[in-house]
Amino acid sequence: MTAARQRILVIDDEPGITNLVTSILQHEGYEVCQANTSPDIASALNENRFALVILDLMMPGLSGWDVYGQIRQDEKHRDVPVIILSARIREKEIQDALQVRRVSDYITKPFSVEDFVGRVSRAMQA
Repeated sequence: MTAARQRILVIDDEPGITNLVTSILQHEGYEVCQANTSPDIASALNENRFALVILDLMMPGLSGWDVYGQIRQDEKHRDVPVIILSARIREKEIQDALQVRRVSDYITKPFSVEDFVGRVSRAMQA
C-alpha cells in the first residue's frame, strides 16, 4: 500500500496540533482525518478504516486511554497500530503504554518532524 492510500486518524483536542500533524503527514503523502472532540472521534471511527491512529492522552471528556479502549474493542480497528502523541513525559507512563497497553509507539511533545515522520513510517510497516 502506498503512502497516498494509507489513511491516518489524528486525535487531539487542540486543533493547532491536529493541523500541524496533518500538514506533516499530508506532505509525506498520507491521507489524514482529524478528530478534536468525542463526536468527531466516534464519527471518524464509524465511517472509516485507518492504517494508523495518532492519539493524544490529555483530552476533556473521554481521555486518550478511553478512546484507546474503544479502538481496541472495535473489530474494525482492533489491530490498527496506535501511536500516542502526548505532553506526558514520565518514564513510568511511557513504559506502561508501550509494555502493558502495547501501543505501537509513544512520541512526546514537542517532537522533531524528522523523528516523527520516521516513527510513523515504522509503525505503518509493522
